Amino acid sequence: MNLFPMLVSILGYQNLAVSAVGSRIISEKCLVCGGDDLKPASWQPQYFVTSDALASDFTPVLLVCDECGAIQKDLSPSYIAWTKNLYQNYRVRQLSDQTGVSDASPPLKIHAREDSILRLVKNIIRPDHTNLLEVGFGNGSLLRRIKNEFPSLVLAGLEVSDGHRNTLERLGINFIHGEIGSLKKTFDIVIVNNVLEHACDPLDFLLACGRCLGLGGRLIIALPNVKCATYDVIIADHVIHTNAQHVAFLAQKAQFSTLFLDDQTIPDQTLVALELTMDPGAPDLPFQPRTNENQVIKKIEHKLQNVNEEFVVFGSTIAACWAARYLKEKLLFLIDEDETRVGLIVEGKEVRAPEDVLPHQKILFLGHKDSLASIRLRLNISERLMHIDDL
Repeated sequence: MNLFPMLVSILGYQNLAVSAVGSRIISEKCLVCGGDDLKPASWQPQYFVTSDALASDFTPVLLVCDECGAIQKDLSPSYIAWTKNLYQNYRVRQLSDQTGVSDASPPLKIHAREDSILRLVKNIIRPDHTNLLEVGFGNGSLLRRIKNEFPSLVLAGLEVSDGHRNTLERLGINFIHGEIGSLKKTFDIVIVNNVLEHACDPLDFLLACGRCLGLGGRLIIALPNVKCATYDVIIADHVIHTNAQHVAFLAQKAQFSTLFLDDQTIPDQTLVALELTMDPGAPDLPFQPRTNENQVIKKIEHKLQNVNEEFVVFGSTIAACWAARYLKEKLLFLIDEDETRVGLIVEGKEVRAPEDVLPHQKILFLGHKDSLASIRLRLNISERLMHIDDL
């Protein structure tokens, strides 16, 4: 996940509309459709985690838009201040060279997402395209792969933290220190990989991306798909929780037309390619989801609250950190296939290698069931690996 401590300053809070409700402040407008019928979700998680896979010390409020079905965090002043502090002290690069997190194996998931973005670049690049910008380039792995695939492209990465300069300069890629809203340069292609979900004003962010593109320029966006990304809503600093229709709607409001939209290749991600146009037409309001996406994670929370035996948890990032807060003494330790995470401490529990699990110890898997078969085959732990749904 290409996340970075630039988000607070580049996303901007000047356009937030808030009003007093009781003793707290809630957002007036839906960040997706602009509707004013926002209500607290019927279910609010007991615990949250941060996008750098740590327990959140702030408990945000989930709001649901009755008009388009989008879910967002309550943009109270305390929430905004908390996110600002979080990004100033972002720890993901201290934990691992991987800048993303997943339910199971971070390197595998990051590679799959980068594969999809690379294929998309190949499909939308034109012969006259000469340069490309990635907003929030993380550890530079995607830009490194793009450089290998498209050696004639002039590449650049944008961050507000100057500490990332050496990462790109070692790759021979241009580093731009600043904010996307004040960027004066223009590019043929801009990539925003798992950043938009942090935007307190996603429309303003997309408009800023448009100003970095010439007419006919292409924008590639990847972000969690709330319909399938089970743990997205419990990530405290993910401001908006959207499906593919929400993203297409926002893009059209920002004067982009949709070239490609995919929410199937990577089940918990929405991947979209856009082109900057003068008049994409009036957007249709996104379909309201037929079911409340919170119900899946609500059931998982209930199961975790009622666990009465000891488990080892497979994974050590977002889902595992969240589950550890419920399991407490029922959690023996965590295991992770990512060697760089072995030895870390998550919620007071050690991260170990899969081979450290004893024959009698049960392993709890929190991710999608469709990943079970490959994990069981890869690690030869079929009889001990239990899915959260089976509790």
